[in-house]
Amino acid sequence: MACYDGKTLRSPHPHAEIIRIDTAKADVLPGVRAVVTSRDAPENPFEDGDDSVTEEPLAPVYLLNRIVRHVGDEVAAVAADSEEIAEEALRLIEIEYRTLPFVLDAESALAPGAPPIRGGSNLAGREPILLIRGDVDRGMSEADLIVEETYRTQSTSPLPLEPRYSSRSVGRRSAHRVESRVGMSTAIVTNSLKSLDCLTIRYGLSAPTWAAALAAKTKHA
Repeated sequence: MACYDGKTLRSPHPHAEIIRIDTAKADVLPGVRAVVTSRDAPENPFEDGDDSVTEEPLAPVYLLNRIVRHVGDEVAAVAADSEEIAEEALRLIEIEYRTLPFVLDAESALAPGAPPIRGGSNLAGREPILLIRGDVDRGMSEADLIVEETYRTQSTSPLPLEPRYSSRSVGRRSAHRVESRVGMSTAIVTNSLKSLDCLTIRYGLSAPTWAAALAAKTKHA
């Protein structure tokens, strides 16, 4: 069974619309097996958004999107015979963007007139969530020193301490071989939430339910 390397082309803009994308040069590069953009990915959102918690409907999120909403958002994917060929194919993809207004922090996102990132409100649930513990007023009044500051931390991910990677095969695996079968896919990922991976693969790739049930196997170090 052949094994291919995959690479993802990501947006350099925080918010933009893809006006034109040309993969012709990447398509004919020797060793390239597939080039996928939003034109090729199924129009099947894996995140619909919840219209009930915003004033206007939210834009759905697809596997690959014509509107990119953060730096690093996925634009295209390449499968090739080697990592080097896949990286070269990414450099050959030509893209024209139309930049859109953007916000970079929570304060500017909630300011009056802020550009909506997915339509509707930038505040999920319409009302802020307040977490209060203890008697704040009493604590402030009895404190010897009060320091007011804004603190920001990096995002965190509660994954095992192991490299993030995934491996996917197409076909039915038996004790001695992989038997080709249309629609059957097996993915090995470093993630304990295999049910979430199963749903993401199913909705993002329009996989049938019986195939999605086998699409997420968890591998632990």
